[in-house]
Amino acid sequence: MIKSASSRHRRVLSGAPDVLCLAFVNSVAWRKAERPEDRLPSPFALLDWCVRAGLCEVDYAAALRRRWSERPREARAVHQCAITLREAIYRILRSRIRSEALPENGLRVLNRVLAVAPRRVCLAQKGSGLGWYAGMRPAVPTDMLAPIAWSAADLLIGPRVQRVRQCADEKGCGWLFIDESRAGTRRWCSMGECGNRAKARRHYLRRRKE
Repeated sequence: MIKSASSRHRRVLSGAPDVLCLAFVNSVAWRKAERPEDRLPSPFALLDWCVRAGLCEVDYAAALRRRWSERPREARAVHQCAITLREAIYRILRSRIRSEALPENGLRVLNRVLAVAPRRVCLAQKGSGLGWYAGMRPAVPTDMLAPIAWSAADLLIGPRVQRVRQCADEKGCGWLFIDESRAGTRRWCSMGECGNRAKARRHYLRRRKE
């Protein structure tokens, strides 16, 4: 986690599970519907999401809120960077799901964020566990995006990328998920919602034909 925007202390950042980038991409709900719902519509919504995801601490987010109230241009720039990264990751993963060529522009966007991200120098103690020692460079707001970019990169070069799917819900959910079923044939992001809705629709159609 990022401690403060101006600190130069020894920085240890949390790791980035491969599902983090999927959660970020899924901040767009009903992606395949006629009217997708962007749940990160503002810089402050982005901050809230990062706090919930453990990418920055509450006090740092509060400090950024005050700063961005006085520097709206900076706030918009960080927000735009985040949204551009999100859509780049989505396009790259969608191309893998469809067995299409990687989108060069999407890869450039992801590599740009990786290039300016804090370095993962080595493992270091973080609370009761381990994190990445990131050197002494002062934190900047876009560092919040670094674990998301690491997550996407680690997923893309790892074996689990073959298990990434897009929800096939007929209403257009479009969320991405990792299919951990034994057969590898899962179609919905959630059986409790999209899966049950599809099953109910199939049951309804069967009854109509009887």
